[in-house]
Amino acid sequence: MPDTIPASVALRFHADGARPVIVREYHASTGWRDAPSRRPLTRRVVDELMREGITLVQARWRLRTREFSVPRLHAPAQ
Repeated sequence: MPDTIPASVALRFHADGARPVIVREYHASTGWRDAPSRRPLTRRVVDELMREGITLVQARWRLRTREFSVPRLHAPAQ
């Protein structure tokens, strides 16, 4: 399950099969930066982002871009 897209992400893109990639990342000390690589927004990547101190990401799928709070995505599903 670590390579699955969180349900809240798919919901925001209005598609169960959405596989968005991260295009920008926000760190409190450095601000916004372009993502060094276009990683898919999976549960495993969310864990990595938390360890790196990233708090917000912008993800793109098809022609849509959405912003996500990494701590909210990291929280256990309810």
